[in-house]
Amino acid sequence: MGSLYRKRRKQPDGSVRVESVWWCKYYRDGRPVQESTGTTKEKEARTFLKRREGDVAKGQPVLPRAEKVRYEEAAADLRAHYEATGSRDLGEYDRRAAHLQRVFAGRRIAGIDQVAVNDYTLRRLAEGVVGSTIRRELGTLITLLRRAYRNGKLIRLPVLDRPKDGKPREGFFGRLQDTRTFTPGISTKPGRGSRERRRTTIRLGS
Repeated sequence: MGSLYRKRRKQPDGSVRVESVWWCKYYRDGRPVQESTGTTKEKEARTFLKRREGDVAKGQPVLPRAEKVRYEEAAADLRAHYEATGSRDLGEYDRRAAHLQRVFAGRRIAGIDQVAVNDYTLRRLAEGVVGSTIRRELGTLITLLRRAYRNGKLIRLPVLDRPKDGKPREGFFGRLQDTRTFTPGISTKPGRGSRERRRTTIRLGS
């Protein structure tokens, strides 16, 4: 059974100061684990402790630092991976990451969920960006999260939906078909220098 507590520090004057941040203590494989909850609110700290105990009960790895890893660190890790392996054009990655940076900078990657992705999608759509471009940008984000998971910086991978590509661009022949006006008796076969009116032969009886 886990517990919550606040650290006490002895001051130079002999008094004891109680810190405002709650810490939790739980057990994994029979060994005690002490970790800061990162909050001064007891209710939030208790929720944090229950989540940790739930992970232990499910046999999931408990990575204390994983809750604190932010987008910038994960983005730098992915770029370093691409640079080391040569598996991706860095210029292309930087262009996509720049758009992601504007929205996800400062966020903990453990908190990036479908709500955050929907917010990003709506922002980009409002900027006039097509769905296919947003899909590729979010594809980079998903790859970033997968890399963080492999590096032990993310406990679980979220299931994220991306927008559809949208309607394909209208081609030349599509525009031609939409705008062409057919006139009875007028030939519109390609390759002719000019339109020729069909001739009608009337045979007069003798």
